[in-house]
Amino acid sequence: MMAPRETLRAAIADRETARKAKAEAANTLKRADSVLAATQTERDRAIAALSKAEQDHARLIAKAIRAGKATDVAVTQAIKAAHAALAEIASRARMAETAHKQIADELAAAERALVDAESTVSAVALAVVVAEVEIASEPLAALLSQICAIDDLVFGVSHLWEGDRAISLTDKLRNVVVRLRPIRQMLAQVRPQRIILTGTSEAEIAGRLQDYRKALMANPDATLAEIAPPAMAVPTLPPTNEIEKARERGELNVRVA
Repeated sequence: MMAPRETLRAAIADRETARKAKAEAANTLKRADSVLAATQTERDRAIAALSKAEQDHARLIAKAIRAGKATDVAVTQAIKAAHAALAEIASRARMAETAHKQIADELAAAERALVDAESTVSAVALAVVVAEVEIASEPLAALLSQICAIDDLVFGVSHLWEGDRAISLTDKLRNVVVRLRPIRQMLAQVRPQRIILTGTSEAEIAGRLQDYRKALMANPDATLAEIAPPAMAVPTLPPTNEIEKARERGELNVRVA
């Protein structure tokens, strides 16, 4: 199976072939136009020559009638020659018309083929765009899972804060909560999908953060990864001692590795 860009190159080459075929068919039709016009002109001249030969003979018959002489109404050699010439040119004109129609049909087919080729190029170009966006989006699932996990941590802490006024958030984290809240309200409809991505909800995260706090109380080297379930995407946190130092400074700087 060809790669999207190779398919696109092949489609563009086919389109160029279709363009050349259309241009060649158009030039051929122009030559056919000239041939058809020439045969039609010859036919018109042959018709005029036959008419003249018949009129000339008719005048001779009329003159003989007026003079009381014997009249010869037999077809003259001139008329026979004019008839023969007209029959021949009429046949050639009909053949030219048939050839012209065939070439016109070929041009129409070439035009349709070019339209199809343009459509194919457009579709394949879109396929290239989709394929490359797909490649570019490969990190998105992991990134979304990480963002959701961090978001759950933030609002898990917020959930604890709202339930226990003794817990104090830093100004920076409180500002994050305030700024995210209206966005979360707008995204309420996709919350089920987000829960599926993270495997948890903010209430559950709040409980796990409570467990994390208890674990820290017993073991200062405990990590959040030990508390969260393996299925949940957990951001990398600084060592516990950095968290303690941040708390002493009145900060909670959780960094993603």
